[in-house]
Amino acid sequence: MMRRLQFAVFITLIAVGAAPVHAAAPGSVTGVVRNSAGVPQIGAVVQLLRPDLSVLAVVYTNDEGHFTIPSVAPGRYSLKAMGATFLPSLRENIRVHSRQSYAQYSLRSNAVAACAAACSQCAAG
Repeated sequence: MMRRLQFAVFITLIAVGAAPVHAAAPGSVTGVVRNSAGVPQIGAVVQLLRPDLSVLAVVYTNDEGHFTIPSVAPGRYSLKAMGATFLPSLRENIRVHSRQSYAQYSLRSNAVAACAAACSQCAAG
């Protein structure tokens, strides 16, 4: 009788220990990367960053400038978008919930930044 009781207690502890923990369902981050003129950017790199700014995920925009980062645990993140002819753009405090989040980006062209620097040097000279 005592052995049956010990066995039943042991099985109960295993069953309780193996019970699934119900965590919040993951969300996703979707968006569009556009330049300052509103043109969608094809092949732009989008990084999802943890609060310490370490990279959690990297995706590329499609032929319409859209990106999706699936299966993101709820929390706060930053997003960084980069393109070959654009300065990086950082968006902080992106909140991901158990449903989809949406973010849009506007990137500045390196040519615009270079022109602004050259114009300021000309004005100073």
